[in-house]
Amino acid sequence: MKAADADYNLAVLFLNGDIQAWNQLYSKSSGIVTGYAKKYLWSFGLSIMYEDVISEAYSRAYKKLNTFNGNSRFSTWVCGIVKHVVWEESRNHRRRKQLYQKCTFSQLTFYSRDPCDIILESELYKSLWSAFDKLQPVEAYVLANHVIYQQTFFELSRVMHLPRRIVKNCYQKALDKFSKNFHCIHSGKKNYKAERQ
Repeated sequence: MKAADADYNLAVLFLNGDIQAWNQLYSKSSGIVTGYAKKYLWSFGLSIMYEDVISEAYSRAYKKLNTFNGNSRFSTWVCGIVKHVVWEESRNHRRRKQLYQKCTFSQLTFYSRDPCDIILESELYKSLWSAFDKLQPVEAYVLANHVIYQQTFFELSRVMHLPRRIVKNCYQKALDKFSKNFHCIHSGKKNYKAERQ
């Protein structure tokens, strides 16, 4: 029996109620999927944890297992899902960067005509963006949508299918992490400049 057929049979068993079949599919594929996720993320240069990508990919695979037709190994199918998760995050990353650049340009235009002030302001915005970029996807999503798009915690809880209390806690943790990231990055830049002078 081909490996793809064996994986398909396990998928059918799971869909018919055999929980152990899912565990077998997971254990047979996890090493391959982990290696692929690490390599693929590295090629995109995204600062998100590969564990988060893998978790999301397996979550989608679990929900959509009835669409797995056995034309490939289960691990190959999940790697395809990993690719889509990374693409989505890359698109979100580009959108956030465009938003940052748009905000930076408008702020710098009105801030001052003094070149020194513009450079200082630009460094500040770079530090803010870098700090934001270090957040996990869900943290960035909650922070951006609550602060920039002014969505309420109630609206976010409906979109994310999570209790409002969880969303509020996530926002507070994201804000704390963003603040720590910013101070670490910005003070590092100032120290580096001081050393060079």
